[in-house]
Amino acid sequence: ASNGTIDLSASTPNTYTVTYTTAGTCPSSSNVSVTINASDDSSFSYSASAFCANDSDPSPTITGTTGGTFSSTAGLSIASNGTIDVSASTPNTYTVTYTTAGTCPNSSTFDVTINALDDASFSYSMSTYSTSDSDPTPTITGITGGMFSSSAGLSINASTGTIDVSASTPDTYTVTYTSSGSCQNSSTFEVTIEDESLNINETNSELDNIQIYTKNKTLLVNGVTSKASIEIYSLIGKRCFNRSTINKKNSFDLSKLSTGVYILKLQTINSNFITKKIIIN
Repeated sequence: ASNGTIDLSASTPNTYTVTYTTAGTCPSSSNVSVTINASDDSSFSYSASAFCANDSDPSPTITGTTGGTFSSTAGLSIASNGTIDVSASTPNTYTVTYTTAGTCPNSSTFDVTINALDDASFSYSMSTYSTSDSDPTPTITGITGGMFSSSAGLSINASTGTIDVSASTPDTYTVTYTSSGSCQNSSTFEVTIEDESLNINETNSELDNIQIYTKNKTLLVNGVTSKASIEIYSLIGKRCFNRSTINKKNSFDLSKLSTGVYILKLQTINSNFITKKIIIN
């Protein structure tokens, strides 16, 4: 321009000689060397524009000038090298800015969305069912349309979660529901199937006050008025525990027995007995 102002953005990076010439009766001129440097290349990107809260933490690829720093709007947990801690970030859409540290610093942006995990909440109306009960169907309070699964022995509809109790083997099971959304998640619910035909209690006056129950893999037998033997059998008839009561209140460690359903037989010295199904979990 006639006043010497240089439009830097419109100039090609290079070194130039700028000459100023006076307009007097005895004109004169002088020169100044000016160098126009290009702005740093601040180009960068992430492998995707959206991530789930349980994804691996993404790091950016810098295709421009390295050595700069990253920043973002509040809520995104981001390190100075651009790595995003997705699990520590609040689900939202953010603008990540990379600023170079060269002699002619520059910056560029990239939008990143952090998505929350699906809500996979569900439950059954009860945690214990008899083989003669009506087949239970779960209530899904989270995202519907997922799939149900369980360990072997439980007859469960993978789509609806309905349990066929009569076709299931008595035991304790963990039912898992996995959502089908863009950020899959899962939750679990423990269900016990009891064989009603195993609830056999032979009682008389000597046995009326006896209480038998399990808690945290401990067998508690209370109210025994005479010496008695206790035997525990698996559902296939294998004896896996044999002890005698010594007090009115008795506690036995069952930690060596696997989780599941067993048959307990308590027989007094007078040959009176109780046969009872117990669940160890």
